[in-house]
Amino acid sequence: MKYPISTITNIFYATVACFAPWPVAIALAALAVGSVAFHLYEDRKDVPSERRRAYQKADEIGMFAVFIALIVTQMPVHPAASVLGLVLLVVMGVMHEDFDKYAIGLLFAVAVIAKASAAGWPPLLILPVFGIAYIIRQFGEGRAVRWQRDALHGAWHLVTAAGFGLFVWL
Repeated sequence: MKYPISTITNIFYATVACFAPWPVAIALAALAVGSVAFHLYEDRKDVPSERRRAYQKADEIGMFAVFIALIVTQMPVHPAASVLGLVLLVVMGVMHEDFDKYAIGLLFAVAVIAKASAAGWPPLLILPVFGIAYIIRQFGEGRAVRWQRDALHGAWHLVTAAGFGLFVWL
């Protein structure tokens, strides 16, 4: 295992999933499983590149699903409509080669602001948490030394899991 920290720190997503409402819990569990698969096989030359790409896609779909589930939980719609919307958005994500991460981030920020308008200012604390996560992720991406990149990516898992937890609990 070349990226042990990035693999093991997915436990943070699974932990938050245990306490989240079911749409978010399912999405967090999918993220944890997809991310573990991706980080286990990320740089393994004995695994076909198509399979590694499939694991990477599972990781990306998991992230996409969590953000959509958190957004959907803030909308006043019937639960069946929420599930249908989540499934359709994940299917759309699968059909595209890359997700529009900036658009989903903007939608998530709108959901945080909507939550804050209903619950007062505490949910606004979520935005700086994800800002810190973004900085960690960007800083780690440029690291040439594998253990530094792995440690920073693991820290990104921890901080984003904390942000998801804050979103659920505030």
